[in-house]
Amino acid sequence: MRRILLSALAALPLFAFSQVTILTENFDSYNDQDYAGVVSPWMSTWSGATGGAEDCRVTSAESSSPSNSITITGPQAGGTTDAMLVFPSNYTSGRFELSFKYKVAASMGGYFNLQSNGTTPGTAWLAEVFFASDGTGNCLLGGQALTFNYTNDAWIDVVAEIDIDSDMAHLIIDGTEVGSGFQISLEATGSGTGANMSFGGANFYSYAAQAPAVGDCEYYVDDIMLVETTGVGLNETVLEPAISVYPNPSTGNFAVKFEDMSMDRATVTLVDLLGKTIYNEQMSIVGDGYVPFNMNLRNGVYFVTVSDGSQKMTKKIVVRK
Repeated sequence: MRRILLSALAALPLFAFSQVTILTENFDSYNDQDYAGVVSPWMSTWSGATGGAEDCRVTSAESSSPSNSITITGPQAGGTTDAMLVFPSNYTSGRFELSFKYKVAASMGGYFNLQSNGTTPGTAWLAEVFFASDGTGNCLLGGQALTFNYTNDAWIDVVAEIDIDSDMAHLIIDGTEVGSGFQISLEATGSGTGANMSFGGANFYSYAAQAPAVGDCEYYVDDIMLVETTGVGLNETVLEPAISVYPNPSTGNFAVKFEDMSMDRATVTLVDLLGKTIYNEQMSIVGDGYVPFNMNLRNGVYFVTVSDGSQKMTKKIVVRK
């Protein structure tokens, strides 16, 4: 067991961060060419009618994790496939993170949007994201028209962090945040009044970016996960966690810094978005100090957790090369 020799004994941390998995879907238990809205409990269509032209298909031709994903194809100007990821509820409070793997086929385009209401889509668009065929993209976030770059013809990470209580959200595409946050209440176009402050689903429509590059729509989605993140301290007071990660974003070389901690048998764990453990080590932590990491990690979002059975703290780190 590694021991971290630090400056002084300290009080126990006053903050615990945890996440609760609400749904996961990797489509691997279904058959090739199944209608996703028929076989998956989380998938439907814009109209609610499954098993027809509006529904997307499960495919074994592409997958981020073996062996299936879903595919959405159509003309650049818009097709018939209009799939919906529907959450168990239209959440009106709390902090959530929606993540999925996304691949736009070579020389093609893609699209998705976030909806305030999963069962009645069209109530409000919280974000609209367009992928062009040349590896560029544009989006509407809280009235901001923003651009980004992504890797065409490769699986990338898409992460949407939605904090309804603070009216703030962040969108991370291919390891890079687009902009610096946006208000949910303003909706995608900036015309929102706050009447639709909820998070209920995502729409995968057969549509592609009109500019700057021409390309019809063909994209794939896999490894969907929705989690709720919560933080509760003493007397229900939320305080800053006793760990931090720097630099963040990182290229894979980073350090986990401890402040005023006392854990005799702490476990430090690094996991990816799918929950796969990348690193796990037990150590003793007293006072202030840090643990360096020098790892060959793919671009994406990871979580560093420090726990001793009774206390648990987690920090997110973005790897960007």
